Amino acid sequence: MMTTPRGFKVTDAERKTRVGIAVKNFEELKKKTIDKFKLKFSPGQIDFQMPDGTLILNEEYFQTLPPQTLLIWVRKGEKAETDAEILYKTIREVNDEYLTAGEKVQEFFTEKMKNKVLKLAEVLKGIDGEKARLSAKADHPEWFEDSY
Repeated sequence: MMTTPRGFKVTDAERKTRVGIAVKNFEELKKKTIDKFKLKFSPGQIDFQMPDGTLILNEEYFQTLPPQTLLIWVRKGEKAETDAEILYKTIREVNDEYLTAGEKVQEFFTEKMKNKVLKLAEVLKGIDGEKARLSAKADHPEWFEDSY
């Protein structure tokens, strides 16, 4: 299928190098990618995918892509991480302590919950709710002991 050349952005699975490649068809994209990235593969040994993970497997689908679409080349049978997976990993690395804290809280509430509720009830029984309403030293002198 011969059409006018369209430019695409092509990168590898690590997203370290990005090059612009102008091509008329899918086969030409494979050949120019092999050349630009100095790959030791034949055109039949590489696939392309979109950042969302969609594989481009044939000329018909390739022709529907708008110019300047980012394409990721991968070895046949492999898949690169999607943008969403990369974003999730980055957020996870940056906020790991917050995410783990949430997991620890969840563990606390799911492990031996009955025992924990009983312990909490015992602690709460020992609290004198009436004294919590008192605010003057004369009303509750023991609270104010050792204060200045």
